[in-house]
Amino acid sequence: MSGKRHTFSARSSRKNYGMSKCIRHEPCPKCGPQADGAGDNLGVYDDGHKWCFACGYYVASSGIVSIADLRARLNSRQSSLQGLPVQLPSDYTCILPSIALDWLRKYGLTDDELNQNHVGWSESYHRIIFPVYDESRNLLMWQGRLCLTPAKIAPQRSKYFTEGSVEEAFAIYGRQSALPVCVVEDVVSAIKVGRTMAALCLWGSELSLRRIRVLSKMYENLFIWLDWDKAHHAAKCALKARPYFTTVSGIYTQKDPKEYSTEEITQWIHPVSK
Repeated sequence: MSGKRHTFSARSSRKNYGMSKCIRHEPCPKCGPQADGAGDNLGVYDDGHKWCFACGYYVASSGIVSIADLRARLNSRQSSLQGLPVQLPSDYTCILPSIALDWLRKYGLTDDELNQNHVGWSESYHRIIFPVYDESRNLLMWQGRLCLTPAKIAPQRSKYFTEGSVEEAFAIYGRQSALPVCVVEDVVSAIKVGRTMAALCLWGSELSLRRIRVLSKMYENLFIWLDWDKAHHAAKCALKARPYFTTVSGIYTQKDPKEYSTEEITQWIHPVSK
């Protein structure tokens, strides 16, 4: 500790913290042993925040001391919420605005497919909502795809937002009675590949060993069709899955599965399955 004192005044403190009043003084836990011999450098205010006029040590009114403390509190809160049921956004609706319909139509999804899969919209999230239910109509999870007009720029917002456990939402689309199954990254790709064979949506690119084992009890042959930039990862997934299936094949294309027509998807899959 250098012993150098910060030149913060009581006036600057009042400016930063509004009408809060100092109600007592305490020894500063940071500079106390060196610079706070009198035990009164740390001011405690009536709104809960604390401030050391010697070293600048600060505790917010919430009790958060640092970013690490904030992260720990958020993680603790998240853990406490894990047992709560998943809920759709309060403004979820099946009535899709034109911007959402235009994006979905770009990939050729039909009205029947949208209705069967309960595709909706949340204006507050500005996202197309893809919910997943179990056989008892319990909501397991939902994923929202950001859909903004060109005038609304949101570089800080992620393309996808997911609520609920992706691992627990075992969402298979399409012809589930067929022997082969194809895993894809996103739900629109799953719906389109599902026109030809069963398709599992990963809601990402991770194919866990747990999912592999469950799929192997339902299907003999596995196809892995991830996006072009995940080709190396797809090869690793195929290697991990081979002991559990009769055949495991990777499909590598320059475009995402959803960007192909049904005829093109069939052409990509059938040569592999022969």
